[in-house]
Amino acid sequence: MRIRLNGENDLTLSEFDSGEFEIVGAEGLHFSALEMFASGFGLCTASVLMSYGEQIGVSTDQLAVRIRWRYAEDPHRIAAFDMDIHWPELPASRLKAAERAAALCTVHATFRHPPELSTRVSTDPAPEA
Repeated sequence: MRIRLNGENDLTLSEFDSGEFEIVGAEGLHFSALEMFASGFGLCTASVLMSYGEQIGVSTDQLAVRIRWRYAEDPHRIAAFDMDIHWPELPASRLKAAERAAALCTVHATFRHPPELSTRVSTDPAPEA
């Protein structure tokens, strides 16, 4: 998979079947936890679309997912994601079905139905793996 850092709060995922993991981008851009979070969202969506493409016999070789996000304050957080899916091989007659398929990704569902959160801090050593 290739992750291109397009700018602050903007990245594109592509080459999902490459077998390698590559992060590229302009100087000064960093792949931090929030870029990883956005990448996970994009990868989940791409995985569902790749499965859909296999079902309908459409290549996903040129599939790319671009994600942009905006922040909000009080508390500081991601307020919105904008996702653009570029799939040149997809027939126009399948656009709406592909949008419905993309929404089936587990991360989409998690955003619609947020999980309960729990945090504990301990002075114990981390357990052995």
